[in-house]
Amino acid sequence: MAPHPLDGAFERVKRAGEHIEDLHRRILALTDAQQRTVLDSLDPETIRDVSMDTEILPFDLNVDTVTVPLDFGVLIGECCYNLRAALDYLIYELAINDSGRVQENTQFPIEGSQEFFSKATRSRLRGLSCAHVADIERFQPYKGCDWTSDLKAISNLDKHRKLTATPAHRLSFLFLSHQPPGAYGGPGALGPARRVEHSSGRDVFVYFPLNLTITLSGGAPIIETLRVIKLRVAETLEAFKPEFKR
Repeated sequence: MAPHPLDGAFERVKRAGEHIEDLHRRILALTDAQQRTVLDSLDPETIRDVSMDTEILPFDLNVDTVTVPLDFGVLIGECCYNLRAALDYLIYELAINDSGRVQENTQFPIEGSQEFFSKATRSRLRGLSCAHVADIERFQPYKGCDWTSDLKAISNLDKHRKLTATPAHRLSFLFLSHQPPGAYGGPGALGPARRVEHSSGRDVFVYFPLNLTITLSGGAPIIETLRVIKLRVAETLEAFKPEFKR
């Protein structure tokens, strides 16, 4: 099958997806490391005499602040770069398709006002038909398109590294004579567990279920946000595929 003009754009989307999943794996690894750090720091004497029906230990867990590694910002930046590049490829190929020749300095504009979009039309959308310019305008933030607005914001955010780790956690323990099933991963996993001897003589397996979400400064979860943007970029490319002369 002959290659489609947008094949390169779809490769960029694919690469962005790889960055997103890499970032997700790193967030899970950070979560696991934080769980184990808390368990390793527990003083067994603090829970030897705790009530058998207590679920949450009454002391400060000190995990309200988690430092976000710098390479998270790098991955986010690379993801946004590939998604924006995919959109730029679209404009480049549309310009050739509509005008019959290569147009220099084309780019997918993401503008917050009609005034700025009109200025962009004269340069970045050079060679596009009026119908395709109107199509691109529908994806502008000032037209109510949220995902392009988010893409632009996160692209700029990469320069500032404004990421926040928001932990939701609960320190719990089970009174069992054996290691709780799924303690180290898999379906129904409780998270890392630590064995402590209770004053009753029974074993207490302490575990630390932690949900760590990396969010933007406004509170939006980064993984979910990036996945939505990636999906929308792919859908946009798919919508334009039939426009090309084969």
